[in-house]
Amino acid sequence: LYYTKDKGLMPFLSAKLLSFQGSTDLPHVGSFSYLINNQEDLSVIRSNAFDYISLMDKAADASWLRETAISNNIANVDTPGYKRQDVRFQDILEDQLDNTKYKNLDQAVNSLDYTDSSSLKGEVYTDYPSFDYRLDTNNVDVDNENVEYAGEQLRYQALTTAISGDFQCFNAVTRS
Repeated sequence: LYYTKDKGLMPFLSAKLLSFQGSTDLPHVGSFSYLINNQEDLSVIRSNAFDYISLMDKAADASWLRETAISNNIANVDTPGYKRQDVRFQDILEDQLDNTKYKNLDQAVNSLDYTDSSSLKGEVYTDYPSFDYRLDTNNVDVDNENVEYAGEQLRYQALTTAISGDFQCFNAVTRS
């Protein structure tokens, strides 16, 4: 898999999650499950699997932060003047991947600094601060927030399941 600006990061994450869920068509990049089933592909050996786990951990943190922001939006649906909050993570990650010198996704992910607590951190921002469609200048649509919340819960669950699955693969490899 190669990361390019036009392809974006979501196809990679989708492939990662689909491969975890048992698809044999897509490689489980960065983990041993693909290596066990396809030993002729040595590119996985050259990647640092823990970097992918660190990346998914940062994405799970951002997902949790977004769930919190959406919960606050729902709680403040009747607060006059309240403006909807959201979390930016994917853009930050894509910018950091674009700023690496690597075109190969494995190398780009391996080059990111996961030890710096300020890097790859979701940012809370006010969504459309000058927009309001209600007389009380609140811009929260509770129906939209409920849909966003459900989607974010699924994303968080998929990320934590993928992380757990990678650790189960490591455990299986170390036992054999």
